[in-house]
Amino acid sequence: MSNSRIAHKRIQTTTKGPSDIKFFPYLSGEQTPYNEANLRPKFSGTSKSTTAFDMARANQEGVSFVRRDCLETLRNTDIAPKQLIAISCGSASVYWLHPLATVLNLPFAMPSKVEFGVARLAVCAVTDAKPEEIMTKPLTDRVILPDKNQQAAYAKACKKYTTRYPKLKDLQQHTIFFGYFSP
Repeated sequence: MSNSRIAHKRIQTTTKGPSDIKFFPYLSGEQTPYNEANLRPKFSGTSKSTTAFDMARANQEGVSFVRRDCLETLRNTDIAPKQLIAISCGSASVYWLHPLATVLNLPFAMPSKVEFGVARLAVCAVTDAKPEEIMTKPLTDRVILPDKNQQAAYAKACKKYTTRYPKLKDLQQHTIFFGYFSP
């Protein structure tokens, strides 16, 4: 079993609710609901006793919380999915999809084989292929359901998480390269 699967399995089997460590995965801020190109990744709540496992768990939660921000933005346009289909990177990982399903409060259908969502978009972009012919719904063979026992705790944590954005934006303005604070 790979280190990644071991870490994700440990996260799933030992997690009893949201982590105290937060990860803000804004690698490219323009890809978040905030449209802030200068946002960069940050961890908060770390200490000398923080482990690699703690960081992996915070990373997983942070990405899930940002996806929830994106989902809420989508819902504000009157689009409300009832189920999502996992494609690309995390589509084969129950360990990744389970917490994501819980944070989003939506079931995830897992394709029977790994689908290449981004590659399909590329085919449409560089050929004359019609999206409705290329972007077909994949066959699925499993559904990952949200964990109802942890949903309320994660909803509360996600709400708190999204209120940190203005503080993070302000912090970013006072940070120079390498993460040192300017005077």
